[in-house]
Amino acid sequence: TGGTVKINNNYATGISGNGTKTATAKIYFGKSASITATPATGYKFAGWYTNADLSGTAASTSATFTTASMTTSGLTYYAKFSVGSITITYNANAGTSGTVTSGTAYYNTAYTIPATANPTRTGYEFLGWSTSQTATSAEYQSGTQIPAATINSWYPNNTTLYAVWKATAFTANIAAAYDTYSAQGTYKIGTSGGTATL
Repeated sequence: TGGTVKINNNYATGISGNGTKTATAKIYFGKSASITATPATGYKFAGWYTNADLSGTAASTSATFTTASMTTSGLTYYAKFSVGSITITYNANAGTSGTVTSGTAYYNTAYTIPATANPTRTGYEFLGWSTSQTATSAEYQSGTQIPAATINSWYPNNTTLYAVWKATAFTANIAAAYDTYSAQGTYKIGTSGGTATL
């Protein structure tokens, strides 16, 4: 599922399987061939290997490379593909960041926003996350998943999620005390018990 392979036509005859999972060809003794690996959508090429378990050091990290010279026992190369990923960065958007400031999401896999990503901001309520820095409502919540289809739509570009804030409303009680009797013989009358919402 990671991609396809191709044998380019130099010193190669009887090529079959180009553009599929397995390609074969006859190459003259002592000659080399150019081979190409093409990753499928959502995957990245990760090297050519001479062993089937893809362990050890890669023979080449280039998607297209020239093989070693053909021997009497033949040559076999295996293309390695890895699932593509993007970085999701959490922007506190004028707040104080939580303990997690970024994460890695993989192609075709749902991604969970960690609860520890929650930021704080004095005088504001945290509503969640949005891909827009000026959003007034949240698209995503910490502790919930971003669907795989959404991750796929962002790939291969990294994404920033911005904290969405709502100013907290406070109730203030405003009261004026009565002044005492003055030497001029007048009173200053105030109000008491009124409320106002900021």
